[in-house]
Parts: sequence; structure tokens; C-alpha cells
Amino acid sequence: VAQLQLTHKQSDDFIYWIDRGLKLCSKAALELLTEVTFAKTYADVDLSFLSTWLKQFNKTQPSPVLDELMGRVYERQQLLDKALQSYDKAAKAGNHAAIKRLLDYWGSRCQQRLKDYLTVGVRFNEPHALLFSMGILVATISKESELGGANSTNHKLLKGYLVKARGMGIPGLGYIEGMCHEQGILGFAEDKQKAAQLTFENYHKLPAYCLAAVN
Repeated sequence: VAQLQLTHKQSDDFIYWIDRGLKLCSKAALELLTEVTFAKTYADVDLSFLSTWLKQFNKTQPSPVLDELMGRVYERQQLLDKALQSYDKAAKAGNHAAIKRLLDYWGSRCQQRLKDYLTVGVRFNEPHALLFSMGILVATISKESELGGANSTNHKLLKGYLVKARGMGIPGLGYIEGMCHEQGILGFAEDKQKAAQLTFENYHKLPAYCLAAVN
């Protein structure tokens, strides 16, 4: 690894050392190859070269991380169907980066697909999926209150998500807490000023599709 890091700055030697590392099935070599390929550091190191090695590693050392990386390669090669398939495989194995990418992609394209990947994301505690799901629950509870009803299951589910999100220190959670202050639910005092402050301070931490769904 030290030799690879050293030759990162020496273009004449890089291909030689990276090839040696890859043939030894070094994950450090693969990580470095991915880094320099995406950064377009060397003209001789392109997406096709990286793709070949990712596929080879995935045959001998399959992992969701490699599937997610393959999705990024396919996406850069404008092979969208293959990219989505790779992301899907990685997401269903719990890879957070793949889940987030699929949420971002389907957020403005297909509500059913978005819902499907939200379910996957919540199962694996992906932060954006948890935030979105909490936002939807708060909005649902608000509508139920307006109609004079209340679903205890939704309250319990939201409370559980909040506890989990706090434990994870998820950025943007303040927006959800602001929504709770707005409605005065789950023990949050109804406080319009506090709600406005929290939502303003945290709205930029939420994806656009999430904000559109909860407002």
C-alpha cells in the first residue's frame, strides 16, 4: 500500500505498481485505482480499465461495495440500466451509498420505486431513508389530526425512528424535530417559533424530493 501511495504522484510507475497490486488481489490497489480513475488523474487509466478489474474482483471477492462502484462506472459510461441493476443489488445487500443514489434517482421519477427503496433504506438504517420516512409520518399524523383521528401505530413508528436517528446523529434531524414542534406531537411542545428556526436551519440538509413530499 505504501508503494502504491508513493507512486500515485509518479505517472511513469503508477500503471506498473497498480497492475502488480491488482494481480495480487489487493483491495488497497483497487481503491486507489477507483480514486484515480474517477479523478481522471492519468489518461491511461480509464473507466474500461477499472470496469475490467471490478468485475474480476467481484467474481472472487463479491461485495455490495464493489456492486455500488460498478454502478458508478456504468453511470459514467451512460449505461443507465446496468447502473441501476448494480445499485439495486448493492442496495438490497445494505449498501448505503447505493440506497442513497437510488433514492436520489427515483425521487423525482417514480413514487412507487421511491417507496420501494425507502423500505429497503429503513431496513438498513440509511439516513436519508429514515429522514424521509419520518417526514412522511409527521405529515400523515398532521392530516389525521385535522380529520379528528389518530393512528397510534404511526406515533410509535415515528418515535422509534426518532430515537434511532438521534443515536445515529443523522444530519437534518432538526428539520423533523421542527415539524414535530409545529404539530405539538410526541412530547414536543407546540412552538411555531422553534419550529420555524429548526426547519430553517436544517432544510438544506434534506434532499429536494423529501422537502417536496413533506411540505
